[in-house]
Amino acid sequence: MVWHLQVGSSYEGDVPLSAIINLEPDDIKRILKLSNCVKRNKVFCIQSWDYSPDWLASSNEEDREEFDGSIDSSRIVITDSDVYWKAGLKHADVEFSTGCIYLSELKEIQTVLKAPVEGLVKLMGGLEYENSKKALAERLKQ
Repeated sequence: MVWHLQVGSSYEGDVPLSAIINLEPDDIKRILKLSNCVKRNKVFCIQSWDYSPDWLASSNEEDREEFDGSIDSSRIVITDSDVYWKAGLKHADVEFSTGCIYLSELKEIQTVLKAPVEGLVKLMGGLEYENSKKALAERLKQ
């Protein structure tokens, strides 16, 4: 699953404006497992180093121009309800973060990915198998 997330920062200088995140099924499973740790231990979040985002200079999804500044301390932040990425500019006291992906969305994707083919057709509203593959692809893009 590829996500295009907008980036926010209180810094008014040159920072990335968006990020491309690619989550594989194993990544989704890990995020959901860590979110359960957050809930169980009643902590605000779990963070770990993660340099997987492609930080972009534009907020436009079609313009994939990479951000040319030096990124430092890139990490994933997992809470009990969402996940997002934070980073900073190297040699500067500037941080920025992506918008969040709600865990409910990841749980829905995980359910669809785990469904057997017969169940997938039922899950997709009784569509024929070929149409259900197309519908699934469209649904996952949203």
